[in-house]
Amino acid sequence: MATAVDAIREAFVALGSEATIKEVTAWIGRRYPQKWSADTISTSMADLAFPGNPSSRFTTSQRFLRRVATGRYRMASDEPEEGESLYSHRFVLALTAAAQMHRAQRRKGGDVPYISHLLGSCALALEYGADEDEAIAALLHDAIEDVQPPAAARMAVAWFGERVLTIVEGCTDADTHPKPPWRERKEAYLAHVPTADRSVLLVSAADKLHHARTLIADLHWVGEELWSRFNASREESLWYYRSLVGAFRSSPDHHPELIDALDRAVTELEGLAVAIEGAAPDGRTNEGEAEVRIDDPSILIRIARLWDPAMTPEQLYDATRGHWKVGSRRDHAKLAMAIADGIIREVYVIEAWHRAGTTPSATNVHPSAPPDRWEFTGRRAPGEIRSKYVGRSVKRYFSPGSQNPIRYVQP
Repeated sequence: MATAVDAIREAFVALGSEATIKEVTAWIGRRYPQKWSADTISTSMADLAFPGNPSSRFTTSQRFLRRVATGRYRMASDEPEEGESLYSHRFVLALTAAAQMHRAQRRKGGDVPYISHLLGSCALALEYGADEDEAIAALLHDAIEDVQPPAAARMAVAWFGERVLTIVEGCTDADTHPKPPWRERKEAYLAHVPTADRSVLLVSAADKLHHARTLIADLHWVGEELWSRFNASREESLWYYRSLVGAFRSSPDHHPELIDALDRAVTELEGLAVAIEGAAPDGRTNEGEAEVRIDDPSILIRIARLWDPAMTPEQLYDATRGHWKVGSRRDHAKLAMAIADGIIREVYVIEAWHRAGTTPSATNVHPSAPPDRWEFTGRRAPGEIRSKYVGRSVKRYFSPGSQNPIRYVQP
């Protein structure tokens, strides 16, 4: 049997975001005749989301939430003529709603207002093709999860329409307080992603990409201390972001360019996290702690002058894979490791060897291809392999003064 909450939400879905209290009350009266009086409906819409809170005790954001939830919010200006704007007044209102609902929240461990993340997620969603409902959902994607009380937040989101509410709910991994344990929530969300619709995948991936890029910036700024801000450990956080990439890709409705961008960001985050873990306070590798023993059949490739800390993952891959003078021993190597300054910068699984210059190159790092050289094709190694090697020192594997860029390791 429908409750007053159900009836109010159903009315907003049926009538749309412009419905007034009078219209909602009339609709409920027709849909559920003699179920509730008009006074009861009006009072419920005003106070249902905040039981026990008289109006005089409402904070500014609570008053705003109540007005949005009951359909009484209006823009001061008239709606623009058709063709004047790329977005409607609903988008402007969503900006205001996000600012109000998250007005007292900061990003974890700092003073940056949390709305910076919502604006960043929305910007990314728009850059990857979001329509207005998807952009609004990006602004409100954390409302149900992080705004108290959740019932009021859900009603405020519902004011923007059923589709926006569906997207936000699809991006929410918990709507109860306290939240379930971190690992339980994340595993459940990972299981949900492959079956989510395309709009949810877009907004969720934009959210995760902005988080990943922020983590990279913060890791550069505060170092290993960053992980203490979160409920999850460094290893758990990296596991989650890498698993998200796989979960998004497993959906036939995922957005390839957006997930590629997320993949690149997660790769950069993984490499930076491992490098910082094995670094001394002055930023140099602490070889006494970071020396590694290679347990897999590998070819170590010193890329020397080609190395640049700012190079892209594609540039690093092309710099590592060719062109090299290697013999038949190459066929015994399962992994190829990019070495610069004695440190493993990346690890690849070798799939095949080819004559130099016979496979496509995205960056043209090696403009010429001598006939006696070889190049490999492959893929970045899985996370568990990369976490074992990337950022570690392999100087002991090269003889002092050796000029040979190639070293085979056969455990």
